[in-house]
Amino acid sequence: MFRWLVGLFCIQAFFFFWWGGGGAPAGPTTDAPRTLLARLAAEDYLTPDRKPPFLHLEARYYADLARAPHRFAPYEELYEASPLPLAATLPVADLDACQVAHTLFYLSDFGLCDLFLPEAERARALRVVERLTDHCVGLGDWDVVPKLMIAQFCLGADPLRTPSGAAGLRMLASAQAPDGAIPGRSAGERLPADATPVEYFRKSYKVTLVVALMTLIVTSGRTKEPALTAATALRETL
Repeated sequence: MFRWLVGLFCIQAFFFFWWGGGGAPAGPTTDAPRTLLARLAAEDYLTPDRKPPFLHLEARYYADLARAPHRFAPYEELYEASPLPLAATLPVADLDACQVAHTLFYLSDFGLCDLFLPEAERARALRVVERLTDHCVGLGDWDVVPKLMIAQFCLGADPLRTPSGAAGLRMLASAQAPDGAIPGRSAGERLPADATPVEYFRKSYKVTLVVALMTLIVTSGRTKEPALTAATALRETL
């Protein structure tokens, strides 16, 4: 597991220092990132016109992370257009668990800033996420369950102590291979013992990174320290 965590730390560190830590690391630099952002803006990728409502929130989050100008609505409006406000009235099987989880990732900067939701709305959203977590644990979905555990954390819960989160953790622990990898996206898609190294990597690297990220987030505790990422820092100036 250690080597996966090291790789994840490297990815996060590069992204933070490139976009949010004052520019590229010391050494040779190019204008390629800003040139790409300028092209995306010129081609209207940073406007709401070419995207369905859910993608407005995702695009705004990453535009803020890159400190790129855009014309997306405020986060409060984007939340109202997201799947969460109506989710409590829908059967759990009709919900897109990834959209629900990612909505909370972007609104809270992966749990690093406080959600603006009123307490009653936050509690209602947490009930939705816990229902989804239970549902996905029942499906043996190794890919989606850790995302929902992060979403619980984003809502102020401790997913190591909620019944659904604890069930998810037990499921993931039992799925983990001796080398630390999660061998596939779900119990039904578990890689066979004779999988080639290339197939093993292709089918396991993404979900293993998601589980590693979940582990780092939910065991990090909560902090009142200054903003830890570029997106949170930018929101504090808006």
